[in-house]
Amino acid sequence: MVYFLTGLMVLLNLLYFLVVTWHFQRQLARDFEEEMDRQIKAEHFIYSSLAHDLKTPLTTIKGYAQALKDGKICDPDQESSYQLINRKADEMVKMVEDLMVYSSLVIQDEDPQIQRVNLSQALTALIADHYQSLEDHGVELDLEIQPEVFGQVNPSDFNRIVDNLLSNAVKHNPPGIRLKVALKQAGPKIIPKVLDNGHELDSDQVFDPFYKGDSTRPSGQGQGLGLAIVAHLSAKYQGRAYLEPAGPAYTKAFVVEFSKSFSM
Repeated sequence: MVYFLTGLMVLLNLLYFLVVTWHFQRQLARDFEEEMDRQIKAEHFIYSSLAHDLKTPLTTIKGYAQALKDGKICDPDQESSYQLINRKADEMVKMVEDLMVYSSLVIQDEDPQIQRVNLSQALTALIADHYQSLEDHGVELDLEIQPEVFGQVNPSDFNRIVDNLLSNAVKHNPPGIRLKVALKQAGPKIIPKVLDNGHELDSDQVFDPFYKGDSTRPSGQGQGLGLAIVAHLSAKYQGRAYLEPAGPAYTKAFVVEFSKSFSM
């Protein structure tokens, strides 16, 4: 009887173990399926949003090209038409480039280009590159750059973070805004910041791909991938990107934090 009860207990324990294991495997399978479904939906949303945003400049290019071909645009207006076509083509190229960068960030594991960079000098040089564009849009620029701030980054990543934040401020606000670009080191963190007094925003969802919930773009258009790339690059350097109130002189601040030194 003792052997029988012992054997029965062993059998019951084995059965319990098999049931728990089966349930655990089923749960893992469901979680995997849900994650795959989420990723597929996210990819579909990105590509469908990109297709939608590409359609607008493409329609403009097609319309003006046809009008020029049919002789419906007189000579004095042809130059401005060619410039518009070129500008819309540049917009499309930028969208495709952003998609390529975003896709590479999602799957990237290593970066051999990490090096010690003087971020104060790099930011000053980037501001100089953008100066003419900012002036053309009537931007009133203020700088607050702490000298000799160094960080371990891929220089092109830092450049893209700043470039995307500046481009976003110009593109999604009316002309003549006040813009402040700041950089400081706070302990182990590097904090670039771009503030403006344009449209108000109150949600970190602006860092989601093609976010459509703000008023900075015409109805039906999304935010694009620029700020989503900023968020991914921040995470790559053990940091984050977020939106915060900016005080009395500005309506919002786009803030990036990342580690001064890290290992991938």
